[in-house]
Amino acid sequence: MEVFDRVHNVVDELKAIVDHLDNEIGLLVKELKSLPCIKGYVEPKFIKRDNSVYGPYYYLRYDDKGVLRSIYLGKTIPENIIKSGRAKAIMREIKLKKYWRNRIIQSVERTLSFLEKLRDKIVRENICVEVN
Repeated sequence: MEVFDRVHNVVDELKAIVDHLDNEIGLLVKELKSLPCIKGYVEPKFIKRDNSVYGPYYYLRYDDKGVLRSIYLGKTIPENIIKSGRAKAIMREIKLKKYWRNRIIQSVERTLSFLEKLRDKIVRENICVEVN
C-alpha cells in the first residue's frame, strides 16, 4: 500500500528530527554543566560628582536569606560572570527544543495510531485504495 509507505517515510523523517533535537539538547546540557553557577544579577552604578559622571561600576546583586547583598566587581564584568549569563539563554533554548521534540513525538504517535486503525478497516472491509 503506497499511501502507508509514504506516511511511514514522513514518520521516519520526523523520528530523525527528534534524534537530532535529542543530540542538540544533550550538547546544550553539557555546555550548561560547564558554566559557573552564579546566583544574582549584575547591576551597573554611576557616580555623579560636580558636572561629571563616572562609571559604570559593576556590582553583583544577590539575595542572602531575604537580604539583598552586593559584591563590587569593578569597572569591567569578570569573564566567569559573563559566562554565567549564558545559562539563561541555554535554558530557554533547551525548553524550546524539548517542547518541539514532544510535539513531534505526539504527532507521530497519533499518526501511527490512525494508520493502524485505517489499515485494520481497509483489511476488514476489503477497500481498494488508489493514489495518483
